[in-house]
Amino acid sequence: MRYLICEQQEEKGCDYTIGCGMCFYFTEAASVKEVMEKIIWPDGRDELSGLEGEDALNHILIVPAEHVVTVDVEALAKKVEGIRATERKKLEEKADRIELERLKSKYEA
Repeated sequence: MRYLICEQQEEKGCDYTIGCGMCFYFTEAASVKEVMEKIIWPDGRDELSGLEGEDALNHILIVPAEHVVTVDVEALAKKVEGIRATERKKLEEKADRIELERLKSKYEA
């Protein structure tokens, strides 16, 4: 199963306002217990745990990814770009028509 992991270090890092000391990532595991093992002992039990040292974790949030919606931002950005281009074109056409009417009235009179 796929899980979204949200970790926060005990210390706020260099600047809490920009999220230093926070990490978000996906991982695959058979169970939450296996996820916890990966988080607590990322380099194996012979190395420091995720709860020790200067980068020790203070908060851990595990979210099953079946409830996570992945958004195709690139496709949405293209759609927004298309909408903006259409709006610009309509405004340009309106300005051209106004200019055309102005010139017609100027030279037909």
